Amino acid sequence: MSHQRADEMLQAPPPATINHHPPPHCAHVPQHRQYLWRGGLAGLGTAALGAVLWALVAIITHYQIGWLAVGVGWLVGITVRRFGKGTEPRFGIVGAGLALLSCLAGNMLAICLVATRQENWLLVDLLTHLTPTLMGELLRTNFSPADLLFYGLAGYEGYKFSWQPAPTTPQPLM
Repeated sequence: MSHQRADEMLQAPPPATINHHPPPHCAHVPQHRQYLWRGGLAGLGTAALGAVLWALVAIITHYQIGWLAVGVGWLVGITVRRFGKGTEPRFGIVGAGLALLSCLAGNMLAICLVATRQENWLLVDLLTHLTPTLMGELLRTNFSPADLLFYGLAGYEGYKFSWQPAPTTPQPLM
């Protein structure tokens, strides 16, 4: 048995190197790896798709199905989180805003499609003559108090799913 000095015996062994990568859903994404612009652009594309789907469902069913807003909010939120990789509330704000915009645009498009069908107009002709004042009037005329509930749910879903807070490290007990 060899004789070791006391200070050598008290030294901890070198830490083992383990190639461990935390799963993506719980890994902290550094600031320079978060892309608000990428998440926003992808979310905008998804919001546009959601608006078109919203309008098509309304035209096909002859009903405005408010629960579709929840799905639109979820889809926009997931897209913003997937492409933005955000761990900060600003990603949620973008997701909520895009989800609300998608619902409003879907309602507006559905109203325009109904108007073109009733008046035998081309959709392009109607869309080129829309002004912000006319859009506000059309949305106000077709407003229902239930819209607020579904817009709120869409915004909540867009916020909730657009970002994931960074995991917190547990503090040692003293």
